[in-house]
Amino acid sequence: MKKVALLTTQFFDLTGTYTQMGGGERYLIDLVRLLRKKNYSVDVFQASATPWVKSFKDVKITGIPCPIVDKESFPDLTIEFHKRTESYDYTIYFVATLAFPEARKNSIAISHGIWWDNEIQDWYHAKGYNEYIRDCYRRVGKIVSVDTNTIGWTKALYPKLYDKFEYIPNYVNTDAFKPREKKGKGKFTVLIPRRLHELRGYLLAAEASKKLLPKYEDMEFYFVGRGTIEGEQQFKRWVNTQDRVRWEHFDMNKMYRAYEQADIVLIPTLGAEGTSLSCIEAQAFGKPVIASCVGGLSDLIIDGYNGLLIKPTVDNLCNSIEYLYHNRDKAETFGKNAREVSMAFDSKRWEEKWSKVLDETFPQ
Repeated sequence: MKKVALLTTQFFDLTGTYTQMGGGERYLIDLVRLLRKKNYSVDVFQASATPWVKSFKDVKITGIPCPIVDKESFPDLTIEFHKRTESYDYTIYFVATLAFPEARKNSIAISHGIWWDNEIQDWYHAKGYNEYIRDCYRRVGKIVSVDTNTIGWTKALYPKLYDKFEYIPNYVNTDAFKPREKKGKGKFTVLIPRRLHELRGYLLAAEASKKLLPKYEDMEFYFVGRGTIEGEQQFKRWVNTQDRVRWEHFDMNKMYRAYEQADIVLIPTLGAEGTSLSCIEAQAFGKPVIASCVGGLSDLIIDGYNGLLIKPTVDNLCNSIEYLYHNRDKAETFGKNAREVSMAFDSKRWEEKWSKVLDETFPQ
């Protein structure tokens, strides 16, 4: 049995006590299970503050103590990871920039979308950052990209790297996530299935709720997603002061409980987005989606067919919500088309594409 070492930045927090359980974490668990299904042995490693070994579901994760340095890179983590996994046959860098300052040739890196398309960190646009990304891509054997946005950026700047890429978008189990009768009739429910992080746009949706809820007595905003402990506490305090605003979170296997309560779904991303799992899941449920024209979301939403693509502003969000509120027939059509589109992102196709990459790159 061939051994695969998988390195990520954080699944758990640095102490190993908490996970926010977003799309990236779900992806990692599903990838490990696919590798095992194909008869690979897999061990997962991540950055940590102290040495620890934890488990999530049936996946063991080992923390490697290391400092975080400039540009969010983890050179000490990667170097120590390589020392610990010398006996392994293959390597997966779950975040492509972990292929720094060195990487193994018999490796796969994963790009979950362009994260440097915003102003949160000054160095994203500093001289040399593009070259830093380029060099990480150069070092690995293969790059799996969840969106075409990343591939297009790379081809425009570094066309010689184009052949390293494989496009494997994110996925949904369309047998488990499928249209069903809405729960909680009587209200027009706007669902925001987003992690409580600034770039996920949840604050934008909160501002939209302040404008729309006083106008429409049968409308409610429903936030579903985790954040940091402090972030959750702060958001909960705000929710408790609002009328017709709810917030909760579910285990990844129970997210269907959120979608079955929704009339429409918001994916108001501000930056750092690939092909959002939440967006695909919403479509599989037959829900019309209002999404930002950011990252890989344009791989998922055909504007005016299965949803609406907008520039992420409060006014645009409000206008789009009101449009679907007043045009329920159009929302229903978008939802039916969304279900149709979601079939192209079925998890069986994701497994087939990943299996092909593994067979070519990690021969048994």
